[in-house]
Amino acid sequence: MLHLGESTRITLPFYFTTATKKTRYIQANSHKHPRTKPQQKPPHSPKKYYIWQTKRKPNKTMRIHYLQHAAFEGLGAIANWVESGPHTLTSTQLYQNEKLPSIAQIDALIIMGGPMSVNDTQEHPWLQAEINFIAQAIEQNKKVLGICLGSQLIAKALGANIYPNEQQEIGWYPLYITGNGMLNKHFSKIDSPITVLHWHGETFDLPKGATHLAFTHNCQNQAFSYGTNTLALQFHLETTPSSLDSMISNCGNNPRTATTQSDTEIRQQSNQMVQTQKILNQLLTEFFTAH
Repeated sequence: MLHLGESTRITLPFYFTTATKKTRYIQANSHKHPRTKPQQKPPHSPKKYYIWQTKRKPNKTMRIHYLQHAAFEGLGAIANWVESGPHTLTSTQLYQNEKLPSIAQIDALIIMGGPMSVNDTQEHPWLQAEINFIAQAIEQNKKVLGICLGSQLIAKALGANIYPNEQQEIGWYPLYITGNGMLNKHFSKIDSPITVLHWHGETFDLPKGATHLAFTHNCQNQAFSYGTNTLALQFHLETTPSSLDSMISNCGNNPRTATTQSDTEIRQQSNQMVQTQKILNQLLTEFFTAH
């Protein structure tokens, strides 16, 4: 026990005595080495930003298969989009009674238009097999896109009715995007209205569970989506000058009415293809590459 007045030597640890000596030295020699304030950054010193660059994943290669119902209604501008990417393309020419592939052999299905009705199963027996094939593709979450007759076939595969529209709709007429269409990622960037080519006499009820995307003054149901992998368009975005000539040659000479244009009028508005093909390319890219 330590008592006041007694002379006692205490041995401190090395680190304590060293630190104490260093402190005394600094205090004794502070006039020789005045402490300087730490340097401050200028008030408007530029900040450094680092951008991390990552390699963009290439588009997934898809095995795209399309169904064709007439020699004069092929892929049109869709073929150009497919050829510009890494995808493979096969087809079934149903009007030549070609057999449908196995669902396992495809990743995506495109169903084109045609002059027949979905209900013409007596005249075209392959229609029922096609409807079953489309239903199977939808059930297995394949990407499924239908154009004109193709949209009606999708509706039929989903259990909806197909019937004659009150009026034929043939020519370039405005298409309007619905409120739900404005929220759809494939339609939200399309200006409404937009003039597109129509060529149909029938229409469909909206399938149960489908989302209504577009309409015209003459036809309420022009487009719908079903889930995230099925899209049905009753109008034509894929038209090219050559495919338009083929359609007019095989299905033209329609009487001029309030909802049908003459062949001459249709050709005169063919400049609309520039805009419709631009929208088509954007839609195909977003639809087939979305996960």
